[in-house]
Amino acid sequence: MLDSNYHNSSFATFVKRTAKDTPHSKITLRVEEDNEDGIVSAYAYDQFEEFLDFFSYMDRFEVEEDADTAIEEYQLDIEITK
Repeated sequence: MLDSNYHNSSFATFVKRTAKDTPHSKITLRVEEDNEDGIVSAYAYDQFEEFLDFFSYMDRFEVEEDADTAIEEYQLDIEITK
């Protein structure tokens, strides 16, 4: 199954769609901690700073692992910021 390597299946769907529609896209993921439990949100923006989507994660490490998987699988240019 495609999404099995991702912590967030909606992120997997997003990167698959992005790679299909605009290959080699630059995506910036801005990661913000939502609460004291450590839940984080990753907000995706394109190279023009246009908001694309957002995703919730248990921690920043899951975001980084999913971004690494997407870079490897789809050759997207993904940068993670705070």
